[in-house]
Amino acid sequence: MPRKKPRTFAVFFDYKNIADGFYRNGDKLKNVDSLIKIILEQGEIVFAFVFVPEHLVNQVPLMQLTYEYRFIVVLCPRQIEGIITKDKDTVDPIMDFLGHRFVEHSKVTDIAIFSGDHAFVELANYAFWRKKRVTVIANRNSISGRFLQMAQDEKIEVVTV
Repeated sequence: MPRKKPRTFAVFFDYKNIADGFYRNGDKLKNVDSLIKIILEQGEIVFAFVFVPEHLVNQVPLMQLTYEYRFIVVLCPRQIEGIITKDKDTVDPIMDFLGHRFVEHSKVTDIAIFSGDHAFVELANYAFWRKKRVTVIANRNSISGRFLQMAQDEKIEVVTV
């Protein structure tokens, strides 16, 4: 009988989206152990990135991701148009770009997206099309209906926290 291939994950963690989801649920993101355990119970994390706007860079859970779990911090500055700084960070386009590169150019078996933001639906579809298993971890009150539909269609797995 052939041995089952171990699952290897590339993880993309939208820090603000997850932290905001906890806040909307009347809680605070204090410890990431339970979130990361969702993936570690299924396989090995071989690439891990956390995308964070500059104003959240000193948060304790972010430090836990970097020091305990060795996530690479990707600092996402505010969008700038001309000389006017908009009140919107660049997490979505940077995370999407890097996610696409890993789906296309790595041997990982799985992609984990920590965000319920509909901006990452296309990344999940692309990973599915490229034969990667996709797990979306999101707050139950802030997950896109499009992700829920993809889960119902058995294209992705959704885990709500």
